[in-house]
Amino acid sequence: MPRLKADKKNTINKVDVSQTAIDAMLRKNADDVTVLNIEHVPNTLFDKFIICTANSGIQAETISDEIIYSIRNEFKIKPINIEGTENKEWILLDYFDVLIHIFLPETRTFFKLEQLWADAEIKKISID
Repeated sequence: MPRLKADKKNTINKVDVSQTAIDAMLRKNADDVTVLNIEHVPNTLFDKFIICTANSGIQAETISDEIIYSIRNEFKIKPINIEGTENKEWILLDYFDVLIHIFLPETRTFFKLEQLWADAEIKKISID
């Protein structure tokens, strides 16, 4: 079934949600945080992918929990869907227009999302 965009009054500010997710990732020491802006890529269902790497399944779960808590606390919303919490190799948090990926290193290397979505505007987040 095709995914429908939310109407204006139900749309959350994806920039704020994205920044909240990035801040949560950095608080839990995520590596290689990257934002893919795909809203201008034809035939996409999402506007942004936020990707990070965790060094273990425990860290992946901790990062995921921190993102969910932070976004729920600030915006009073939960992810539409959560996938990958069983094996913790690739946890996916769906916030409608923003899709958050938390990978273990070997899984991120295998799937190469940045290469797959090479048409996207890609921004690496650095810790200052």
